[in-house]
Amino acid sequence: MPSTPIQTSYKRIITLDMATKTGWTFHDGTHTESGVETFELARGESNGWRFIRFRQFLEKFPPADLVVWEQAFHRGGAPTELAIGMVACVLVFAAERNMLTKPCNNKTLKKWVTGNGNADKQLMGIVARERWQRTFQDDNECDAYCLLMWALAGCPESEQKPTKKRRAPLKTGTGGLLK
Repeated sequence: MPSTPIQTSYKRIITLDMATKTGWTFHDGTHTESGVETFELARGESNGWRFIRFRQFLEKFPPADLVVWEQAFHRGGAPTELAIGMVACVLVFAAERNMLTKPCNNKTLKKWVTGNGNADKQLMGIVARERWQRTFQDDNECDAYCLLMWALAGCPESEQKPTKKRRAPLKTGTGGLLK
């Protein structure tokens, strides 16, 4: 399903902070469950096994109205490959069940929680524990819970302005390569 502006009327929400250690929450409109699931590889396993296990993990969630995940900054390499693969799994999972999806940029979440889009994990944890009077296993569960609170608040967008100029669009056309 396409990403969509959020209405606070969504009751059942899944949030994910996806990585090898994935923080998650499920909110059913009244109660919230949360935790951390690990997708480490055993010796000799291909990377595909992470995605198989992640997909099996997603299948355990009850039906939801909305799936929200933290959209991390991609620097390349194995972490980016993992993040892209997990997002693809989430999009397929949600589409098959007619669930809406909404990514949240990590700077947007940090700014919403702490007031600073460049806040570190430690500050996020401190502010989240104080704000919602809750303890977390680690920063992954904390981020997933912050995503849930952000979603329940209607997914407010950051007021932060882009800091870099956008590049000019690429020229279209084949440049004479295909004739």
